[in-house]
Amino acid sequence: MITIDTTPDQVSSAYLENIWKVTSNRNDSASELVLGWSDNGSGFLRYTFASHTFEVGDVVLGAGHTTQPTYNVRQTVTAITGTTIDTNVAHLGGSAGTPTIARDNKNFQMRGDAVKTTGSDVSITAVADSDPLIDVTTGTAHGLAVDDYVIISNTTSYNGIFQVVAITSTTIFQVKAVFVATETGDVREVELIGSKRLRIDIVENKFIFDYQNLLESVVSFDLVTYGQTNIITPNDGSVERYRVLFREEFDDINGDLQDQGTLSSAAFEVANTIVQHEEVQDLDAFITESTSRRFLTDAPVIKNVFVGEEEQLSFLAAAGVTYKAKYNVFPVGGGAAVLASSAGIAISNNRGTVILNANHIATTVDKVEVWISDGADVRVSEIRTFKVIQKCFINSFRVAWVNRRGAIEHYTFTDFKTENVDSKKSKYTKNKPRGFTVEDRDVSTFGVSARNQVQVMSEFLTDAQADMLMELVTSPETRLIENSLFTPIDVLNSKEASRNDAGLKRIQLNFNRPELVIQRN
Repeated sequence: MITIDTTPDQVSSAYLENIWKVTSNRNDSASELVLGWSDNGSGFLRYTFASHTFEVGDVVLGAGHTTQPTYNVRQTVTAITGTTIDTNVAHLGGSAGTPTIARDNKNFQMRGDAVKTTGSDVSITAVADSDPLIDVTTGTAHGLAVDDYVIISNTTSYNGIFQVVAITSTTIFQVKAVFVATETGDVREVELIGSKRLRIDIVENKFIFDYQNLLESVVSFDLVTYGQTNIITPNDGSVERYRVLFREEFDDINGDLQDQGTLSSAAFEVANTIVQHEEVQDLDAFITESTSRRFLTDAPVIKNVFVGEEEQLSFLAAAGVTYKAKYNVFPVGGGAAVLASSAGIAISNNRGTVILNANHIATTVDKVEVWISDGADVRVSEIRTFKVIQKCFINSFRVAWVNRRGAIEHYTFTDFKTENVDSKKSKYTKNKPRGFTVEDRDVSTFGVSARNQVQVMSEFLTDAQADMLMELVTSPETRLIENSLFTPIDVLNSKEASRNDAGLKRIQLNFNRPELVIQRN
């Protein structure tokens, strides 16, 4: 029997250890004195003990039989009660001596398959016995193949992850499970992320799995437009729900590797969010449903924005919770704030995004406070403030990037400094014929590649504002927002350019625009 002793956090970072500690009693030594042996009614051995810990599928070794030495062999346990076991060795009559039976699961290892949910549910209409398998009948074509992984849910006896053993029709498949009763429910295909096989750790006497490297490979920075002019967000692939299917593997009596007991974990989530070394090493601050719950941003709590810009705040969503965006809009010149509310925030892949647009960042607005509430209008996040700056800049550059939380940040560099164009040409020199004209060229150009290097400067910033911008250098995705287009740029470096008497600093950013290639036919 498999027991999961240690699991990771319910929601964890893909870039931290993802530790599971598992035990199995099949790996424990066990030797029992045989009190009696008999025919089990089918011509095979039945041993009787005072008590035992053997499991169906265990390989056991008989010893101490003097008149029936054929019982002193490796044999497979086929059935058990609290005091008896049946094996696959034929009963040949009584025996003398002081026989014992010992567990002999050689080359024991634990396998753990990490899977993520894909596809959609298909209804289960019936379950039938096909010992040692079960037949699962679906209401519509299941579309499965042998070795596919599925998750069965909404049943009484069969919830968990299984690997498909056989396909008997377009609506019937078989998995390894003990039949209890016919039931209904749902089944959904899941995608294998990766598998690990481990021997027991001799120090802790447990199987210790770390899935960090596998889970890191399934989260991504897939950028998806959000239905707004200048809003883009990495919702797809940023949070993945996964489970682990553990199974015991050891040699059968013929020396072939077999698997026996299996155990499916509950659902866990992994997020494309980096936790810095100096921070608490979990995501509780981002998932706790309270007034201190954090958005996925490293921007200061009070952030300056310019009229006409759009902003966004992403957050990790809890399953089954309805969220609303709340806005406290303060008018220019003072006066009472106007409370506004969204009808509901769309949740995509366990992520939600609050949008600020022209309704909030306008010439009539001094500042706007933003938070999220649940369906009962109870605040379940921190409050973020956006100060609207009533200025317009001609030579400004607005940049968006993926921060270490896996969300999008925005900033407008207001001071354009320089832009240089470097070009490379592919040329060849040709021989001019006799009688050439003045217009004939000595050198022809095959193609030209050009790269624009831009240097921009920020306003004077606080340390917190400057720290946010320094992430531009390490971001995997950085875009220049121009004419509602998100153009990829190559950030070269950023640095502190100057500091004033008040301790505020300016940040200089150097980046390359996308390379322009002109090809001559």
